[in-house]
Amino acid sequence: MADTGVDAIVIGSITQFGRDDKNVGVGGTALGGLAGRYGLGGVGKKSAKAVVQISARIVSTDTGEILAVALGRGESSRSGTSLLGSGGSVINTGGGEIDMGSKNFANSILGEAVNQAVSNTAVKLENEAPRLPVHVLTISGLVADVNGQTLVLNVGAKVGLKVGMVLQVTHPGREIRDPATGKVLRRVDTALGTVAITEVEDDSSVGTFAGYGGKVVVGDTVRNAQ
Repeated sequence: MADTGVDAIVIGSITQFGRDDKNVGVGGTALGGLAGRYGLGGVGKKSAKAVVQISARIVSTDTGEILAVALGRGESSRSGTSLLGSGGSVINTGGGEIDMGSKNFANSILGEAVNQAVSNTAVKLENEAPRLPVHVLTISGLVADVNGQTLVLNVGAKVGLKVGMVLQVTHPGREIRDPATGKVLRRVDTALGTVAITEVEDDSSVGTFAGYGGKVVVGDTVRNAQ
């Protein structure tokens, strides 16, 4: 996959989306005197159910590997009765049935089912988070300029540096070599302080230095603060 600046993305699809409405009516003749008394044509009952199901996957932007899968389901139902016909003085329907729809989708049964499905999916994806691989960002660079407490570094956005990050500033110390081979075994560096990044460009950055007492010079090392 192309470099998107993120480690993983969530890809999902709606696998079920719909509602099942049912209407049951009782005619006026079955009601007898009650219907005649109020001039009703009958009584109707309307029930509706909406079901929404979402399938989601967390996919690595580096390899395209599916890191986690979650299936969320939401269901909402409503029911009600209405007096059919006209002339009813007990319930003022103005003729026709009760409309259970809503102009606001979030308040409709489909909207409620969608919200439940999304919330359910989000919870399941969050539960999968501990199983995802951890990407450790390693930043290492040098001090390019020193002006009081302001440092200019030779690393920037291209290596993942962002405003607000804090890096350690160290001064290279003496090298300890293997007396037999001359290979550098370790180097004793001196920790000078930290630099908080305030500006970032592609190949450089600017930060404010907070020291432990040592003086920073051009060529000192900066790396992830431990």
